[in-house]
Amino acid sequence: TITFEELSKVFLLAEDFTLLVSPLLLDETFVLNSSNSSIQLAFDEVTSIGGDDVDYAPKIFLLSQNYPNPFNPVTVIKYALPKASDISLVIYNLRGQEVRRWDILGQPAGNHQVTLDASNIASGVYLYRLIAGDLVQTRKLVLLR
Repeated sequence: TITFEELSKVFLLAEDFTLLVSPLLLDETFVLNSSNSSIQLAFDEVTSIGGDDVDYAPKIFLLSQNYPNPFNPVTVIKYALPKASDISLVIYNLRGQEVRRWDILGQPAGNHQVTLDASNIASGVYLYRLIAGDLVQTRKLVLLR
């Protein structure tokens, strides 16, 4: 089973490979992306064997799928910034109208999250977009009551 969740650690492989057994302890999530001749492996929640927490700076700009989704009324939106940036995270309804907005100046590189409390928003499908400089990603969320 492959679950598309937050990607916070990225390893690039430029040659053919077969993944038989991973020396890493994973928390259920890994993603394989193929692009041209390279494959990108991204692991979530890598745990060190020595017991010390390992903190990796993200290598890619990423807007993760909110969790839980569908949700009622609170969900978490996670994102990763490879470098410090001013960001805007905007929730839109399907008519393109802005429903909620966060503007954060000088957000440091790293993994971040925003909690959306949609108690006063109608049920339905919404889009959320993260803008950091010239980088933009958009995803869909569903609010069910």
